[in-house]
Amino acid sequence: MGLIAAVIPILLGYFLITGMADNPCYPSCASTSKSTSTSAGPGSSVSVSIPSGAGTNQKDPGYSPATIKLVIGSNNTVVWTNNDSAHHTVTSKPGNGSINSNDMAQGAVYKYTFTSPGTYDYICNYHSWMAGTVVVVAGSGPRGVKVSIPVGASNPANPPGYAPDNITVVIGLNNTVTWSNDDSKAPHTVHASSAPAGALPLNSGAMRPGDVYTYTFTVPGTYQYLCDYHSWMTGSVKVVQGK
Repeated sequence: MGLIAAVIPILLGYFLITGMADNPCYPSCASTSKSTSTSAGPGSSVSVSIPSGAGTNQKDPGYSPATIKLVIGSNNTVVWTNNDSAHHTVTSKPGNGSINSNDMAQGAVYKYTFTSPGTYDYICNYHSWMAGTVVVVAGSGPRGVKVSIPVGASNPANPPGYAPDNITVVIGLNNTVTWSNDDSKAPHTVHASSAPAGALPLNSGAMRPGDVYTYTFTVPGTYQYLCDYHSWMTGSVKVVQGK
């Protein structure tokens, strides 16, 4: 009897610490695979952690980072890893997609590839305060647009220094632009002076002769840009949403 009395508190403590007390499927949870995946596809991946303590800290969203932005064909696969001792899930909110990791024990990994633009909200079925969001935007289509920084662009007598200087691109059709420094005499930059809210930074840094800079536009609006070294060099990109 003395042995049993000593073992019971140990088992109870383990039950609470591992998060099984918060797990509605316990004790009938099926054995969890260390790696599951849904919808394989192209592009690199983005990692999201379920950090240690996510099952107990109700002031934290429980996913890190809680909000991410993806571009189809570029980085539209997300990998969630449970780094917490408690069980968790990655599950779409009702009517908001088909993300479903099922039960994830400590160390489990779940992969999902997004193929349609939109905003996807998800939760943990076991911990109501845990929530995350994935914003997915269309990638570039098979055609891109090329802009040259021509020979003589560093001469103020040859404005505007980008050829063509004003372009329009369509998301999902030709929304990747490649600038090439074809001026053999000077370095240049492509640096946004204004851009729509939510756009990623447009900044080539120093481009030596022969360098290229590629940027995929995912937020509609008008982008004004310039060369940091030559004030007369300016250009613009108008981005419109594809059908």
